[in-house]
Amino acid sequence: MRKIRLKNLKIGMTIAQNLYSGSGSIIVPASTVVQQVHIDRLSELGVREVAIDDPRVRDIDLHESISENTKVRAIGLLKQIFESVAMATRLEDIDIQYDKVRKVAGDIEDDLSSSKSDIVTLADCHVPDDYLAVHSLNVAILSMMVAKRSGLGSKTLEVGAGALLHDVAIPLIPREITHKKGPLDSGEEDSMRKHPALGLQILRCDKQSSAYVRAVVYQHHERHDGSGYPRGLRGDEIDPLARIVAVADAYAAMVEPGPYRAILPRQEAFEYLMSAAGYEFDRQTVQGCLLYLAPYPVGTMVKLNTGEKGVVIRVSKGLGMRPVVRVFTDKDGRNLAKTYDLDLALSENQTKLIAEVCDD
Repeated sequence: MRKIRLKNLKIGMTIAQNLYSGSGSIIVPASTVVQQVHIDRLSELGVREVAIDDPRVRDIDLHESISENTKVRAIGLLKQIFESVAMATRLEDIDIQYDKVRKVAGDIEDDLSSSKSDIVTLADCHVPDDYLAVHSLNVAILSMMVAKRSGLGSKTLEVGAGALLHDVAIPLIPREITHKKGPLDSGEEDSMRKHPALGLQILRCDKQSSAYVRAVVYQHHERHDGSGYPRGLRGDEIDPLARIVAVADAYAAMVEPGPYRAILPRQEAFEYLMSAAGYEFDRQTVQGCLLYLAPYPVGTMVKLNTGEKGVVIRVSKGLGMRPVVRVFTDKDGRNLAKTYDLDLALSENQTKLIAEVCDD
């Protein structure tokens, strides 16, 4: 199977994976032969990519970092928490269900431990109202993978709980700001910048939350060069767990369909983080996150600088820009009689690069 952008989904193609809503209901089941009604429905929901059956890569599974069960329960819990925040008249009345948050973080950790790949696959948001919950889950998945593999394993649950709750105060910001189409003005930016401090106040009302979790919620918008908020902290003044969540939050926000941001292609978000290392973000933390990200995930169809096309079939840790590609066509676009696998990480292939993502 491989992934294509929704705009290139055609009648007669076969859906290769179930498409779920945030509540866990199936939007379109696997093995569905695509009709116009499916394309219209997926477009209405804002789905960007779908997995389709392709006999040339039928042996390839699209890796998921966490199980569908964990994903559904996490999104459901987060939506409950955000609704509680939105409806509260006093911060003390907000129930963040901390025990359940820790339990979900534990389930994510278990799934990451049993995963066959170190490369993180982020959850897709198919329903606009699920955006905040899906974003928080994605930040947790990446943050926990990095913490688990970088000597902070004992703090994996703490960084997970903090990441799941890092935007807990966003529902307190007026909806006309959080859902505005287009850039925010300076006053709206000021309102948005209040959410870390408000989040800290919410957590202080829950005596079970740890100092680590509170630091993540309060500091995830601080920046290595002092340009962040709410306190303009620099370098080592920022908690190590908050540094991880800051990078994970920035990456997830760039590649997800946010309400007032244009989506960046994964490779551009990857390159942005590389350029910001040592400036906006701690260099070591960025390098740690990039080890587990794939600008060209398994199932992505790509065109090489040589003109050949194929599908990414394997990505190794730390080699996100140099995956293994199953090549389908020659440089002139003619289908090959026999496909072959090209490992871009090998020295003999160093002059070959991925030039662009394509669908056919």
